[in-house]
Amino acid sequence: MAEDYPDRAVFGTEAEVIVTIINQEHEITSYRIQVKINGVEDSEMGPLQLEHGEKWEGTVWFSMNRAGDNQFVKFLLYRDGESEPYLEHL
Repeated sequence: MAEDYPDRAVFGTEAEVIVTIINQEHEITSYRIQVKINGVEDSEMGPLQLEHGEKWEGTVWFSMNRAGDNQFVKFLLYRDGESEPYLEHL
């Protein structure tokens, strides 16, 4: 879950989003967060290892890779080293 994310970001400066992960897998699970801007990887965080029921909340930073309107920032959550995202959030 991403919260309080900005609807505008300034080219050349960092923007931040608070991300919350709660492990509901009934086992210890490792997660990785990837940020893509306009389909291009910007940043990555992790691995974050959580016990079942454990919650992680942290700030994820990203910076726009070009100036202009109508750009898309996507947050992808991966678990246990998988290559396909477990969850995507725009």
